[in-house]
Amino acid sequence: MGALAIALIAPKSVRALTRKELLLGTACGTFFVSGLIFAFLSMSKMHSGITAFLIGCCALFAPFMEYYALKRVPSKWQSIGLLVALAGMALLSLRADLNLDSGATYALISAVLFAAWSVSLSYAVRLVKPLALGLGQIFGGAALALLFAVLLGEFSIPSSATTWYTILYLGIVSVALRFIAQTWAQQFTTATSTEIVFLVEPCGALLWGYLFATEIPSALQLIGCGVILGGILVAQIPKSKSVA
Repeated sequence: MGALAIALIAPKSVRALTRKELLLGTACGTFFVSGLIFAFLSMSKMHSGITAFLIGCCALFAPFMEYYALKRVPSKWQSIGLLVALAGMALLSLRADLNLDSGATYALISAVLFAAWSVSLSYAVRLVKPLALGLGQIFGGAALALLFAVLLGEFSIPSSATTWYTILYLGIVSVALRFIAQTWAQQFTTATSTEIVFLVEPCGALLWGYLFATEIPSALQLIGCGVILGGILVAQIPKSKSVA
């Protein structure tokens, strides 16, 4: 749906896509869509909070992938901030009745794929224009998602208006705009920094749950949010310049 919306909103940009842009976008989009599939498999097996924490561990994998693929080394403050933010993630997401099963394996596979997605974006955005790469991801990812849906027998056409509204919102806002916005932003930062900032997502989910679903967060969850935000701020401390 996101691909269709973009085709209608910006048809000239879509027609101008080159084969290289489409192939690079499809490669990046493949990591993202595959990560989503394993995330859904994980959530079907265990509590969503545990899934969120394990998938958040993609921030741990990103620095290693970025080093081997792009020869970028995270700063001391990024490393400290990452560990602090993950500790906050644990406070926010994990429960006392922690029970890891096959869902944990799916979540960790998803984390690796999301980290690979972020690193592949950092690489590809140096070769093609960010907008073109974002569009390539949308169309390549849409084709892959459709293929998986058909192969798994999950493809169906919704019949209710509410479902269509939900699909439109998720396709345009959560997928299409996210692809384009993140691709544009990653030309100015690293994959590691991106994944650290993304650890703020559970805090946003907690806020929206309170505002729209009257879900009252616990004191431990609020502390976890504070620790996550603190870790993200620590990760933004610039490297100290050596004095000549």
